[in-house]
Parts: sequence; C-alpha cells; structure tokens
Amino acid sequence: MSHPCSRPVRWSLIVAWFAMPWRLAYRVGGRIAAPLAARQPRSLLAVVVLTAFIIAISKAVQHGEWSSAAVLSALALCPLISPTADAAISRASEHEADRHAAQFDYNKALTLALKDHAGSRG
Repeated sequence: MSHPCSRPVRWSLIVAWFAMPWRLAYRVGGRIAAPLAARQPRSLLAVVVLTAFIIAISKAVQHGEWSSAAVLSALALCPLISPTADAAISRASEHEADRHAAQFDYNKALTLALKDHAGSRG
C-alpha cells in the first residue's frame, strides 16, 4: 500500500532501465554458452572466464584504451555487485514502505514491530 509513496519505486525504475543492456547481454550470452558449458565443470569454466577478462583488461590498459578497460572491468564486476545492490535497494524500499504505513497508523502491530526493530538496531 505504501510503496507508490516511497522514493525507491522511482529509483527501481531507473535502475531497471540502466540495467537492461546488462540483463540482455546476460540472457543472450547465457543461451549461447549454456550448451557449451553444460559439459564442463563450473569451477573450470569460472577460471577460464576470469582469466579471459583479466587478459582482455590488461591488454586494453597496455594499449591505453582506458574506456575499454573500464567497460570490461564493469562487466566482470556486475554479476557480483548486482545481486547485492538489488537486495539492499529492496530491503530499504520495504523498510521505507513499512515506516510510511506506520506513520499513517495503518496497523498498530506494524508500528510496534518497527519500534522494536529500531530499538534492537541501536
């Protein structure tokens, strides 16, 4: 009920828009690589992909192609950062919606739970 009133909804739309190229590349790459990777051990595949990224980034730096190195570095970090950032944004959004609901006295139990949560945090 309170989600449309909170700022994270707007930010999630912006984040979804900017993440669209990464998600598209991930899905297309996944469909191409899935048949090839199905027969390989996952740990070996991860080592090969990580090695390829390291070599490509180091070659880009050697040739002074800083923008290519930055893009490749971002691509290598996206699978690690994206789930963590998404979880943090989702948790903040839920907490903001709960605070908004408690502010307008939507539910006494919610108000008590938030007070208890605030007290336990410090």
